[in-house]
Amino acid sequence: MRVVHLAFFFALLAAVVGAQNLPDPPKKDTPYLIHATNLLETESNQATEVSDKKAQIYWVAGAASPVRTPLGFPEFLFAQDQVDPRTLRLYAFENVNGRREVLIRKKKKIVVQAYYIDVTQQGEGLFKLRVDSSLKPGEYCLTPDGDQGSNTVFCFAVI
Repeated sequence: MRVVHLAFFFALLAAVVGAQNLPDPPKKDTPYLIHATNLLETESNQATEVSDKKAQIYWVAGAASPVRTPLGFPEFLFAQDQVDPRTLRLYAFENVNGRREVLIRKKKKIVVQAYYIDVTQQGEGLFKLRVDSSLKPGEYCLTPDGDQGSNTVFCFAVI
């Protein structure tokens, strides 16, 4: 009996701690960084693809995103319209010649590895995305995989 009460207490505690009083994201299909009870819109941009026999690179103008978070394990809130949040991939950028780049393929070998993102549904069309491993300070982007969003990227920096 004591074990049942203890299990109930911890389940209730987890529900209370996990429930955040967050506003709804103002725009659909745009990830918002969660900072306490505030939402911070990620930098929406179009990545430029450069591809030849030697490499495939995507780049975004500017050395740094104006959207910054001190959180090594950032969380996002996402209101779905056309983009399935389960298709979002997280990549780290490298700063090269004043722009942010991600090297996808070198020769015929895939060289980039996306970070794992845990996606949980919070309500009708509302999802929370959690990065599963700690991010080092640097530039990052979320991008829909496949045909979902062409070269659309949502950028942010971990400081």
